[in-house]
Amino acid sequence: MQPLANRTTSPPIDDGIRYGRRHVLRVAGAFGALPFLHTLSGRGPEHGSLGAQSDAFDAFADAWRDLHVDYMGGGIEGEPMEDAYLYRLAAEARGLAPTAVPPMMRKAFENERLSTGPAWVGGAIFAVVVEMAPDSVLTPHDHPGHVVVTMGLRGTASYAHYELADEPPPKDDRASPFLVRETRTGILAPGCTTHLSRTRDNMHTFRAGPEGATLVDFTTEIGGPKFSMLTLDAEPEDAFEGLYVARWSEVKF
Repeated sequence: MQPLANRTTSPPIDDGIRYGRRHVLRVAGAFGALPFLHTLSGRGPEHGSLGAQSDAFDAFADAWRDLHVDYMGGGIEGEPMEDAYLYRLAAEARGLAPTAVPPMMRKAFENERLSTGPAWVGGAIFAVVVEMAPDSVLTPHDHPGHVVVTMGLRGTASYAHYELADEPPPKDDRASPFLVRETRTGILAPGCTTHLSRTRDNMHTFRAGPEGATLVDFTTEIGGPKFSMLTLDAEPEDAFEGLYVARWSEVKF
């Protein structure tokens, strides 16, 4: 792809994190082989990271739970208020020091470019850490059943978000092209965030900087179709509109 344009780095926001001691959570159960995209809800009691969590992350987890109930548990006319939820959750996350995020409990996936695994799990909400090698790329993929806030923890990574611009073929059709529109680009430095809903910016990709990068996905599972990966033509079909020709691809990290 062409170099990402219009990159922005947003300053951290202190949105007044609500403090309240949370009970230490039990160790998370089995985590699927696919990084940060496996279904983690519906597994019985709530789980958390190994060992005692910091007061700061306990407070963040409390705030996250409250936001999940307030915005995703009904909202207007019973519909989840995804954007309001994501902006509030991003503000809470950006008041959290990157060092307060629990470490990966175990590696659910690892290759020479990246490793990933759960750091904290609380039913339908969970945090997954992604460690990227220098200059590595996390392949473009969608999140049809999730809403996600991604925050930088270490190093820097560029990101780009996309949305469907026309009707795509079935996901098992890897030959037929379709159009996606680049909607958001930027740089994730420690403490900075980007986010996606099921209908906005739902596809994303990351490229680590020369020192590598560590990211965390604060993910909320809603349910729906499985995620997919895609390839994009190097040159845009329409540079002004940010349109790229895409094809579904094999799920391979």
